[in-house]
Amino acid sequence: MSWNWLVSLIFPTSDQGVTTIISYPLIVIVGLVITTAVTEEILLKAYPIERMTRLTHQYWLAILISFVIFVMPHISFFGLSWLYTHGIGTVLSYVLYSWRRNLPANILLHFLGNAPILIPALMTRL
Repeated sequence: MSWNWLVSLIFPTSDQGVTTIISYPLIVIVGLVITTAVTEEILLKAYPIERMTRLTHQYWLAILISFVIFVMPHISFFGLSWLYTHGIGTVLSYVLYSWRRNLPANILLHFLGNAPILIPALMTRL
């Protein structure tokens, strides 16, 4: 997940999503980091993949549909630049889930990818 933040440091983009998040109180940002990691991995990745695989018997189709469902709200909130900074990490998290089907590992990975938002949030409060 360090790739996500390395790219965003090398090629900084300003998007309204990050600006909005860092304007929240710090406790709210911490809550967002934790809850989004859990809920997005369950509701936007694991459940849709497993359920659509059972319904369609097409694992890769289920992954593709889940990926689109996962990416669309991120693009609408953070902008298209989100794909450049976090797209590879998102694809790798899908690979990890497909390979291991380990939901807690994906939640931890997602949390680690989201946690660096605390850096600019803390810096604006100094």
